Amino acid sequence: MTAPALVISVPETDTSPRRIAAIDGLRGLSIVLVLLYHCYSRWADLLPWAARYRYFVLCEHGGLGVNLFFIISGFVIFMTLHNCRTFGEFIYRRWLRLFPAMSLATLLMYLSADLLPERPVGTLALKDTIPGLVFIDPGIINRIFPLEVKVIEGAFWSIFVEVKFYLIFGALYFISKDRALSYLSLLFLATWICLNIPSNLAAVHQDLLYALTKILSLHHMGWFLMGALLYQAYNVGSKRSGVLSAFVLPLAVLADSGESAQIFFVCVLLYAVFVATLFNKSFAKLFASRFFLFWGFISYPLYLIHQNILVALTIKTHAVFPDLPGLLTPLPGVGAVVMVSYLLAQYGEPLLKKWIVIILGSRGLGYTNRHRPSKAE
Repeated sequence: MTAPALVISVPETDTSPRRIAAIDGLRGLSIVLVLLYHCYSRWADLLPWAARYRYFVLCEHGGLGVNLFFIISGFVIFMTLHNCRTFGEFIYRRWLRLFPAMSLATLLMYLSADLLPERPVGTLALKDTIPGLVFIDPGIINRIFPLEVKVIEGAFWSIFVEVKFYLIFGALYFISKDRALSYLSLLFLATWICLNIPSNLAAVHQDLLYALTKILSLHHMGWFLMGALLYQAYNVGSKRSGVLSAFVLPLAVLADSGESAQIFFVCVLLYAVFVATLFNKSFAKLFASRFFLFWGFISYPLYLIHQNILVALTIKTHAVFPDLPGLLTPLPGVGAVVMVSYLLAQYGEPLLKKWIVIILGSRGLGYTNRHRPSKAE
C-alpha cells in the first residue's frame, strides 16, 4: 500500500495482523501522551518542580491523547459492530472488555487511598466506587439519587463518554446497519450547528440543548465519528468516507477543544498519524513495534489507575529526594503504575474475564465462541 492516504482502495479481506497490531500501538502513543500531560502539566500547582516543562508541546497538549483514543474507539467499534448479531451481544462484549480492568482498578484505588493522602482527588468513600462500576458519571447519578458521589479517578470521565458512544452508535447501527454512519454524522452536525451558530431556536432552547449535549456527551462524538469514517475508508476503500473524516476534524476540535491554533495543530497531527498508520506500511510497522505494542497492551489499566497514584508518588519522591531533578521525579511513580498495569493486563483482566464468561456466557447475552474479539477490539 504505497498510494496516498484516503485514496487507496483497501480490499475488504485485508486483515493484516500488523495493521491490527498497529491500532494497539496507537493506543500506546495515546497513553504516553496522557502520561506526559499528567506528569508535567496538568498538576502544576501540586508538582511545581516538574511543571517547569509544562509548556513543552507534548506535555502541555498531551491530554489530547484522549482524543486519539476516541478516534481509535470509533474505528474499532464500527469493526466490532460488523461482527455482532444483536445490540445485546454488542453491549455485552463491550462491557466484558471494560468491566474487568475497571473493577480491579476501582478496587485498587479505593484500598490504596489511605496510603496516598497526597492524591488530588482526596479521601474516598465506599460510595465513590459506584460510578466506575456502573460506567455512569457521578453528575448523572447525583441528579437521580441524593448520594453526592464523586469519581474515584479523574481519568474515568472519558470512559463514561465511551459508553455513551457505544449506546448511541450501537442503537443506530441495529436500527439501520447501512445508514448508521449517516445518522451519527447528522447527529454530530446538528449538535454542532445548534451550539455554534446563533439562531432564534437555539436561543430559546439553549439551556436544554446544552444540558442534552453534556448528558449525552454529544460534543465529543466528532472524534468517534472520524474513527468510524476511517474504518469505512479502510475496510471497503470508501474515498468519500475518508474525505468526510477530514472535514469532521475541524468541527470536532471546535466542539470540545476550543479555538487555539496550537491545539488545532496537534489534533491535525494526531489525525494524520492515525491515517498514515492505516494506509502506510512504514507507519504501520512503526506502531506495530514492541515499544508501542507494550504501551498499548497496558494502556487501558494504566489509563484507569495512573493519575492520582502517579501524582501522589511523585510528591513522595520529591519529599524523599528533594535534590532530584524535576524532570526525573515522576519516573519512580511511572515505573510503579506501569508495573501494576502490566500485572492487571497480563493476569488480572484475563482471569476475571474468564470467570465472568463462565458465569454469564450461557445466559443468553449473545456472547459465543463464534467470534472472539481480537486485541484491537
